[in-house]
Amino acid sequence: MEYAERTRIINRLLLDRQKIGRYTLLNPTAKHKYLADEYYLQILDEVKYQNWLNEEESIAVLISTGILPRNYKQEIESLEKSLENYKMDLFQNRTNPGFVRKQRELIRAANNRIAHLNSLAGSLFSYTIEGFALSLRSQFLLAKTLYLGKKRVRELSGVLDEIMAGILEKRLTIPILKELARTEPWRGLWACSKPNPFSHCPTDFTDEQTTLIQLSMMYDNVYQSPDCPEDMVINDDDMLDGWFLVQKKKREEKDFKDIAPAKHNEVFIPAQTAADVAKIQGMNSIESKIAIKQRESVLNKKGQATDLDFPDVQNRLLQEQANGQK
Repeated sequence: MEYAERTRIINRLLLDRQKIGRYTLLNPTAKHKYLADEYYLQILDEVKYQNWLNEEESIAVLISTGILPRNYKQEIESLEKSLENYKMDLFQNRTNPGFVRKQRELIRAANNRIAHLNSLAGSLFSYTIEGFALSLRSQFLLAKTLYLGKKRVRELSGVLDEIMAGILEKRLTIPILKELARTEPWRGLWACSKPNPFSHCPTDFTDEQTTLIQLSMMYDNVYQSPDCPEDMVINDDDMLDGWFLVQKKKREEKDFKDIAPAKHNEVFIPAQTAADVAKIQGMNSIESKIAIKQRESVLNKKGQATDLDFPDVQNRLLQEQANGQK
């Protein structure tokens, strides 16, 4: 993106409005969004007994007709995990042009497949009760914020398609917002006016303004990191994602090492995922793994047990008793 185009977009974001053809669309305030949310819930309540599909039922229809794979959620989860590995490999092998080329192809293919599955899953959304209520919520906001000259446009029937098309055309994607956040002129503006370069309260920020500030803070953290990567990585979204994942992996490995379970008979470590469980179990010594198996065997036989029922506890007490008699 050229400097002039970035400047144009930033100037638009700094305003509390945008031009769409002949019309001016004001950014909704927190009050507008609250009223729209209340209206959305009201619509859901009013039509809940009518013959509408809900979002979950629309997914079931797509699966039953063979349009959407039955295991699409598991496939998306698997693809997202693969994406993490691809991006870490991309970052760690960034000086190998051939490898980089291959990883970019894998990343592109995984992203395309995820987008395709999400598109299929949402293909009936506009026919659901949630889609209907969301559409009316959007129209409610437009009726509060759309102007022609100084006059508010209250009747949208003749202009709705034009306005919605204009909003979609001007919508900023995450890659565009990332580029804005790490480059000039925004970077300089952010440096001298953070945490709020805008002229209004954060509760009145648009989604784009909120995301831009969050990304700016993210890049601040990257630049301030002791392991700050080179500009080539920072300017490459996939490589930077890989850098974040590598840093996260390092922190997790350090956290597990710092626990130092060898200093204690037993240490309780909460696990959030199956991967955490595997890591924690891997920290046990061979003797500890045998003791765990023995305890599981006792519990399977008895259903419930006290410490004195476990062979490793019995052996330890016998050893302590023997040592005390010496």
